[in-house]
Parts: sequence; structure tokens; C-alpha cells
Amino acid sequence: MAAIVLLAAACGGDEAPSGEYGRTEAGQWFTILNFRSGNQVTLTMIGSSDAINGTFRHEGDTVAVTAAGDSRTLRIDGNGCLDGGPGNALFSGVICKKR
Repeated sequence: MAAIVLLAAACGGDEAPSGEYGRTEAGQWFTILNFRSGNQVTLTMIGSSDAINGTFRHEGDTVAVTAAGDSRTLRIDGNGCLDGGPGNALFSGVICKKR
């Protein structure tokens, strides 16, 4: 499984992301990115129990995620959600912070 990187920041865009970001499918929550202190992030693909550790860098309205030798830049939208865009190797579309 190619590891890739993603995601994003908290509402407002000025704060580094923290906590779980993901989405709900068929009523079940899936954490895709889990941002921790020290610019550390864990990536988990939907449907997999494999967790890939990586790092992230927050700048303005983007978050660059690096894991397993791959990097992806995610855009932070007006709601504080992360947008991986179409065709992203890790995930397409938008993921939001777990509430």
C-alpha cells in the first residue's frame, strides 16, 4: 500500500491541525488522519487497519502531509475541513475534524 500524506488544520486556518480528521460512511466514522503534537500524524486508509506514521507542515490554508516517502498538500476549506482534491492517492474529497 503506497503511503501518502494529507491534511489539514482546525477551523480558522491559523492553528495547526490537531486530533482526528475523517468522514462518516454508512453511519460509521472513519479516521483518516490523526494529528498529534510535534507535527506528527498517523494515516489510516478506509477499510484497512494499517496505520502509517508521518509528519505534517501547516502553512496558511494548506497542510502538507508526508508518510512512507510520499507527500500530499491538502487545502483547508472555510469550515476547517481538509480537501485532498480529486485523484488523491490517499483519499479524494473532503475530510473534517471529528466532533
